[in-house]
Amino acid sequence: MLHSQAPFVGSFSDESTRASSPQPTSLIARQLVFPPKDHGYRPTGLTESGDVVGNIINPVRFPGDAWTATGLYLPPRHFRNQTLPSAEMACPFAATSDSGLVVGTEGQSANCLGAWASHLGAFGRQFWPDHPSHAQDVNRQGEIVGKTLLTADPVLVARAFLLCPGNEPRYFVPPEGGFSDAIALNDNRTILFNVNALSTRSPLRRAWLWQDDEFVPLQVPPRCASVGVALNARDQVVGFIETEFGLRRPVLWGDEQPEDLNTTEAQDFRPTCLNNRGVIGGSALNTSAKRAACLWTAETGLQFLADLQGSESPQPLADVVAVNDRGQVLATQVVHNQPLGFLLDPQD
Repeated sequence: MLHSQAPFVGSFSDESTRASSPQPTSLIARQLVFPPKDHGYRPTGLTESGDVVGNIINPVRFPGDAWTATGLYLPPRHFRNQTLPSAEMACPFAATSDSGLVVGTEGQSANCLGAWASHLGAFGRQFWPDHPSHAQDVNRQGEIVGKTLLTADPVLVARAFLLCPGNEPRYFVPPEGGFSDAIALNDNRTILFNVNALSTRSPLRRAWLWQDDEFVPLQVPPRCASVGVALNARDQVVGFIETEFGLRRPVLWGDEQPEDLNTTEAQDFRPTCLNNRGVIGGSALNTSAKRAACLWTAETGLQFLADLQGSESPQPLADVVAVNDRGQVLATQVVHNQPLGFLLDPQD
């Protein structure tokens, strides 16, 4: 269990806001946390002001053993709630809002994991004391989305939920039914959730929005599945379309039909995040066929962070976790089987 943040936190200055650009010419990386020996650090969220949330990961010591994560907010003085929850095989700090709120999952075994929020405490224990629950995003207003497992004999059914402070949870079951999982929420109260069909006659996965109090399916070609990955403040969604033959294409959903990101199959681009300027982060296969962190914009196409960092890059980065509108990039790398987190600042 980690009880103190101070010994393991790297330098984190409150620099003045830089002018953001959707096409940074160069990026300077700094390691966020220097964890204890044999531990890792996994970043999970980035605010527009540059605050970062993530988790110190206690390593798996034996094959099949569980890992434990303890939440960490950077810079620490910006986190008003001094409680540092931990979770076994889950992330206590899964997401943050621009108002400084944090949500995630806490608990010491897979059977007692519960949704947690910095402004509401362990609300999963209150609403679902006998079932696991996970909080996965929060907006400025403190509204939370996630999922819980509810009993529907003879199985447990995953249900997406929206929780507004002071109210009971609201569940979301789209018109076609199925297992629902709310993964993102913006300040407009638009919710992105993915659904797996219950019936074997309709095995396709579908991505939906809850928008203006209506279920809105993300449009796909006939006989194709859709998977949403990230949602921005403009109600744009990045994710995948999967054909009936298993081919997966990264796409951006805007007002109408999905836009193919026009990357090659050899690159195997896997988007993970999307900012409000149309910058998409993720990972792709480089010329050495190794997975590496990258950005995509309509103007530049796919760009690897290694090319934007120049020759002074400390080491190759594996994936992008988040990109804010200032152009800051939150990325990860794995060293000796443990994750590390880096914040990359754009240079003029």
